[in-house]
Amino acid sequence: MTATLTVRKPRLEHSATGSCLSVQLDGPDFSQQVYYRVNRKELALDSTPFLAAALPLAMAKGWNLALETAVSPRLVATLPELQAIYCNWIPGFQRVHCEISLQKAEKRSPRIGTFFSGGVDSYYTFLKHQPEINSLIFITGFDIPLHKRELARRIADNMRSTAAAFGLPLVEVETNLREFCDRFISWRMYHGAALASVAHVLSPELGTVYLAATHTYADLFPCGSHPLLDPLWSSEAVEICHDGCEATRFQKVAKLADNDIALRNLRVCYRNKHTELNCGQCEKCLRTMISLYSLNKLQHCTTFHTPLNLSKVASLRLGDNPRILMYVEENLSALRERKDSSHVIDAVRRSMRRPSLLHHLNRQAKPLFRRSTYLRWLGQSSSKQS
Repeated sequence: MTATLTVRKPRLEHSATGSCLSVQLDGPDFSQQVYYRVNRKELALDSTPFLAAALPLAMAKGWNLALETAVSPRLVATLPELQAIYCNWIPGFQRVHCEISLQKAEKRSPRIGTFFSGGVDSYYTFLKHQPEINSLIFITGFDIPLHKRELARRIADNMRSTAAAFGLPLVEVETNLREFCDRFISWRMYHGAALASVAHVLSPELGTVYLAATHTYADLFPCGSHPLLDPLWSSEAVEICHDGCEATRFQKVAKLADNDIALRNLRVCYRNKHTELNCGQCEKCLRTMISLYSLNKLQHCTTFHTPLNLSKVASLRLGDNPRILMYVEENLSALRERKDSSHVIDAVRRSMRRPSLLHHLNRQAKPLFRRSTYLRWLGQSSSKQS
């Protein structure tokens, strides 16, 4: 008998600082409360957000899905195509039966928001659509773990000052959805659905939400946020738009580099080290710093507190990472236009000649494996002869 993931009736509680929407998810061997705390009063009180959150998990485990309250007819109509894409992309994913009821179509708010992390992609989408954007949406619990409270506070303060500088309200969301879903599915294949669930939570206030693209049209591959997938999560109440595939990473950096507010608040680091917005030493920080250097804007980006370290650049191992090498080649093209950048070009080229540590270890492991196999065989042969 196939197990079922049941989404119970959502609960909405208000406080002095906002609201909390929560739901109980009951699986075959667990019961988990998932919540969204938002600094807003009006949140969606139906199961549409939780259909987006639960469907990929159910498909990953082969569970049927049952929801106790009604959901968007438009989203239900796209479920066959959503499931077809996931099953085509991810080995082991299964089409699942969904026991659901349909709600009446809701009116869409004319207001427009965009997910905003303070990084290159989200800045590009925001600046591209700035005249029409009414709100920035910042989430704690996705790329910023819930247990890193001081880091979350530091970044939230930065997001608030950024939003204020642009004259916009900041919609702040805290959720434990990722903490729960990481047990069942990789974040790389799930984050688009997770972001869609947040967009549905905010649908009473925002009728359109932009989700910034990471990759260009020339570089698309199966991914949890994708121009094929993201629009399919839309409902009558909120349109979800995957945006920015037309621009390369360097082109996005060039756009934000012309904005003083962006340069004062840019956050690209994935290390989340201490409470700094950028460590200035990881591959992503260094790559972004090189882009800004080539544009003669690095000295104006105040969230990088250390100078560009060319020894660190040269020590990177990028030689067998085709996606990163694509970004690096863009940087090299821009650097060649600067007359005083030969020392930076040399460091970048050295990093391109170095394979990743994993590649190096794999190469070392093969002869070790052959040697251990031979010794084991030799030992067995000796014992037989004796």
